[in-house]
Amino acid sequence: METCDLKSHIRKHPSRAVLDENRSSTSISTTHLLTAIVVLTNVSGNILLSHGMQEVGSIVSASPFDYLRALLNRWVLGGSCTLAAWMISELALLSRADLTFVLPVTASAYVLTALAGHFFLEDQISWQRWLGIVVISIGVFLAEETPR
Repeated sequence: METCDLKSHIRKHPSRAVLDENRSSTSISTTHLLTAIVVLTNVSGNILLSHGMQEVGSIVSASPFDYLRALLNRWVLGGSCTLAAWMISELALLSRADLTFVLPVTASAYVLTALAGHFFLEDQISWQRWLGIVVISIGVFLAEETPR
């Protein structure tokens, strides 16, 4: 089985047609690092947000003060800040790599979020959801491994 050549997914600036090998390998390791940051901040931000909203309780209100109160919960605030870091790292990753690489690879965050929700938040996961997690995992593997 051929593996994906990450170099083919790195976005190159048109004015820099030739990159030396050292710069290219640095670019690949930076892309890997950004991918890991995107996934980890997505997972941790959503777990913090969910934990905070479980503490706050259900909000069905037209009053902005109820939502402000929720945003001031330490877990919700931490999750919101972490998700802001996720957005910044996602922007940085999209500036370096193709969308067709970024979205499938970062979809692993869905799998990790489900697992973290199950183990940290005691979310119940039905067999249908587990099946969906397996399908997403296979899709992430195929998108990462498929040669261009």
